[in-house]
Amino acid sequence: MLAISGLDFTVGSLDILQGIELAVHEHEFVCIVGASGCGKTTLLRMMAGLLTPTRGEVMFRGAPVSGPRPEIAVVFQDYGRALLPWRTVAGNVELALEARRVPRSERAGIVDEMLARVGLADRKDAFPTQLSGGMQQRLQIARCMAQSPQVLLMDEPFGALDAMTRQGLQDEVARLCSESGVTVVFITHDLEEAIYLGDRVVAMDRHPGRLAETIAIDLERPRNQLTTREDARFLAYRHQLFHLLPPGH
Repeated sequence: MLAISGLDFTVGSLDILQGIELAVHEHEFVCIVGASGCGKTTLLRMMAGLLTPTRGEVMFRGAPVSGPRPEIAVVFQDYGRALLPWRTVAGNVELALEARRVPRSERAGIVDEMLARVGLADRKDAFPTQLSGGMQQRLQIARCMAQSPQVLLMDEPFGALDAMTRQGLQDEVARLCSESGVTVVFITHDLEEAIYLGDRVVAMDRHPGRLAETIAIDLERPRNQLTTREDARFLAYRHQLFHLLPPGH
């Protein structure tokens, strides 16, 4: 689905990313972890076509990614800036349908379906500022899913949320992505979140940013916030990643 080869990114004399080689397969949920400043977000933006590599390339289904494309949607961490405050909840979701040129007569039904899937059906006439942080992030996810993407790129989407809201959204995203069959690349600095969500976890080193190790996660789905996190395999993965990315790394 996505193939990254020989990717370097340099700003002036500073090497941000170096020698990135990564393949993401169809229907896969890949989590990328690493310390702040290792280039995770930069790498994600190159997958989205928002930045151009200094060397190397990003390919989507065999074609170069040279700019944003409708098959690839991005969920940003800063949901407040990602939403249009002058549009209602329904209007924000409809924005993706306008971009897809979905006939006006079909939009209301799709909007209702998307909002129901993220638990916002009763808030369709509200404005983003009238929603909690968790609801705003649900809305951004609904808008991205309305884009009908093949790939969903998520940049630390739950980093600003409290623990309980975060766990609820983890389960919602896992369910939505499983139901839709979308391929996901998920950036996080939270090791447990990466293990809980991912089919694979890719650990990044920094100075410059490069891929250190990839770990396949052998945990059954659907996952459970309590029993999955108590599984001996989950704890073993956490220890493995912790030693790869110790505190202060």
